[in-house]
Amino acid sequence: MARKLKRIKLRRTKRPYGFAKFLLTISIIAIIITAVLSGIFPFKYIAALAGASVILLIIFYLLLKSEPNVRKGWKSVCSFIAILISAVLLISSYLITDILNNAMNIFAAGKTVENISIVTLSNADINGIKDLQDTNVGIYALPSLSQGNELCISELQDKTKNSVTIKEYDNESNYINALMNNEISAIILNENQRSSVESEYPSFAQNTKVIYTASRHEKTATSSNPADNIATDPFIVFISGVDTLGLDDEVTHSDVNMLAVINPLNKKVLLIGIPRDFYVDINESEGEKDKLTHTGLYGIDCTIDSVEQLLDIKINYYARVSYNSLIDLVDTLGGITIYSEYAFSNPITGVSVKSGSNTLNGAETLAFCRERYALPHGDKDRVQNQMQVVKSLLNKIISIDTLFNCQDIITCIAEGIETNLSAKEMKGLIRMQLSDMKSWDISIISLDGYDEYAYTYSGGDQELYVMVPYEDSINNAQEEINNIMNMN
Repeated sequence: MARKLKRIKLRRTKRPYGFAKFLLTISIIAIIITAVLSGIFPFKYIAALAGASVILLIIFYLLLKSEPNVRKGWKSVCSFIAILISAVLLISSYLITDILNNAMNIFAAGKTVENISIVTLSNADINGIKDLQDTNVGIYALPSLSQGNELCISELQDKTKNSVTIKEYDNESNYINALMNNEISAIILNENQRSSVESEYPSFAQNTKVIYTASRHEKTATSSNPADNIATDPFIVFISGVDTLGLDDEVTHSDVNMLAVINPLNKKVLLIGIPRDFYVDINESEGEKDKLTHTGLYGIDCTIDSVEQLLDIKINYYARVSYNSLIDLVDTLGGITIYSEYAFSNPITGVSVKSGSNTLNGAETLAFCRERYALPHGDKDRVQNQMQVVKSLLNKIISIDTLFNCQDIITCIAEGIETNLSAKEMKGLIRMQLSDMKSWDISIISLDGYDEYAYTYSGGDQELYVMVPYEDSINNAQEEINNIMNMN
């Protein structure tokens, strides 16, 4: 009877060791499969992981082997270590999967949202669409606004029994004046026009009211000109900083305009700053020009097209960043260090910058990017400062230090950046960087021009301040772009 009890006891002591071996085997298989499926780890890392895992398994299988001469206490210690390692590997598998799921939010094609309002005078006895029966409603008949206009027109005609007469205007000023002079009862206003309207009519918001708002959603197309192999072939990214606190997927002014010309094989990046008031061709018009910042009102594709015409290039990808996105990213990185040629302070933001090296947090970085009035050359100096910020961000993101904070960084980027880079393309870039962890050589230049007042496509009959590009500046930029793109 005693021998039988002893045999049962021995069998029970084997079970924890068997469970530890089983758990370790499963966790190692899981981490290897996760690494392979992630698509971001170079083959040499996966091979090293697999080799180390096999060795680890052999060691623990030998240590946990149920031999009479192996002490029970030693087996318990080895079993505990095996379970601990298994937990670390399983958590790592989960974190890698979670990080990549967040990254997919960035590299999936974004959605463009337009908010379109029906606006009347604030003193008008009109409080809803039905009150517009048998009235005239004006629209700004731009091709880029047609879908939003049609959305509101459809709702108007449905709720007024087709009694509304639509009057088309080919000039923004004319249709705003028609409303203000009571020539029409209401207008259909794309909310992305509001900032330009209110700059021309400061009392517009006070004298008008919104009686209806519709939203239009449209899937943003992926790149029409992708690089053949983003890990080896040179490519160009257009960076647009939008003048809103959040992206909200809306088209809006393109306040920061920059090109990143990238040669991944040689680890070279050329940043080209373009002043927001550059006087450029705009495809929305028939031969008319506008400020580059205004092209953002007609969508990111319009801005890209204008920059392509300006420099006679093809842009492969774009990235849109909002003010809050920049603040969050800098703070997540623990601040950045930038170089400022000039010392300045802004009493409104309370931010002071010294000449030379400065370490800034997110809010200070945004103030640094936006400042122009305290700088001797205004917007030209601001463009230089913006490129300093992007250069510092890139250097910090690709540094080895970010590996310890990569989950928060990728989550921050996923929530704050809209791009048409595909997940596959971005994984290729990450895999390329991880393969050697070499630093990048980042240089900066900016386009230049002279001050002028001119009529713009979106400005109507009013002459606005613009910056007319210097031909030499354009030629120099084209030469620098060709040097990076054709570098072997």
